[in-house]
Amino acid sequence: MGYEVLIVRKALKQLEALDPPTRKRVTESLISIRDEGLTYRHDIKKLKGFAHRYRLRVGKLRVIFELQGRKVIVVAVLPREQAYG
Repeated sequence: MGYEVLIVRKALKQLEALDPPTRKRVTESLISIRDEGLTYRHDIKKLKGFAHRYRLRVGKLRVIFELQGRKVIVVAVLPREQAYG
């Protein structure tokens, strides 16, 4: 019961700028969401002040995404310090 994962251009550039091991961890998390859905093993929280926006924690990084039905739309991949500003 997975989701379709879409990555906007800005988030894709942020993902590509990461070092290879970190990029792999983020990619594996997104693949897991695609295949398994939003399960208990993902550190996901709803962001306050937004109707459909969530964050996925991958170490010190935050993957900000919007949930639209069965679609996960990744809008940012940022360090924690920059993700909530």
